[in-house]
Amino acid sequence: MRLRYRFQTPQSAPSPGEGSTAVALTEAVDKLFSSALYRPPMLPDVALRVLSLSKSSDVSFGAIVSLVESDPMFAMSVLKVASSPVYAGRSPPRTIQQALLRLGLETMTEICMEAALTARVFRAPGHEGAMRILRDHSVAVAHVARVISQRSSIHSESAFTIGLLHEVGLAAGIVALATPALWPRRIEQPNIWPLLSAARHHLTERLLKAWKLPPDITAGFGGQLGSNEAPRAAVTVADGIVIDLGLGLPGDKADADAIERARDLLELRLAEVQMISQDSRKLLSKIV
Repeated sequence: MRLRYRFQTPQSAPSPGEGSTAVALTEAVDKLFSSALYRPPMLPDVALRVLSLSKSSDVSFGAIVSLVESDPMFAMSVLKVASSPVYAGRSPPRTIQQALLRLGLETMTEICMEAALTARVFRAPGHEGAMRILRDHSVAVAHVARVISQRSSIHSESAFTIGLLHEVGLAAGIVALATPALWPRRIEQPNIWPLLSAARHHLTERLLKAWKLPPDITAGFGGQLGSNEAPRAAVTVADGIVIDLGLGLPGDKADADAIERARDLLELRLAEVQMISQDSRKLLSKIV
């Protein structure tokens, strides 16, 4: 059985005229990535190193703490996320070491990725509103995908990260639209989303390639079945829940057929998904 994932194949096709504009946008993004004068939205090197180091079987907590603390601004961003209501409990952690000991390596790695994208990637002058929508949607899908993975028959450590990154290419598209040398025409916010949706697959592929993420993460975005089918399925179900809860991207609709196939793969009954949806409403009220 081959699954079709919404973040790989948008359910709504571009209207006539959007296709040529989408081609122009992908060309602009290619110029953005290849320009010697500009860097696309990049994850902090520390975040990428934490992600890579966390895959090692013999990594020490001390090595993770030292790595995060080597970038004081990034460490502050990580502590800010770790101190949010969804993680902090009764008292927020005061140090990176304290946060790591409380939350564990897997959750701490996820926090590092969330902090990195929020602080460095979901930003574009003049398009703060669009980036906020993208950030809230991505973070919401990541958190719900984690819950789904934990409650399904197949737990995956990468469900959260893949959920966080599943639309990240749109950030590169927004940056391109905010760069006059690449996109001289001003695009009003309501018109941004149909344009980005038509180019989303190319945009995400381009950005993930530039980041050189670990294979188990990039495999989660491929079209072929493999070890990362379960986290992709978790993201598909999470995306549908998030859309139903009102945090979808403008114009997006839940793909009922893809969600059903993903739910079957994860061995989740409809009643269980409905319960996860109810719990997610409470969870997301603490996050976005």
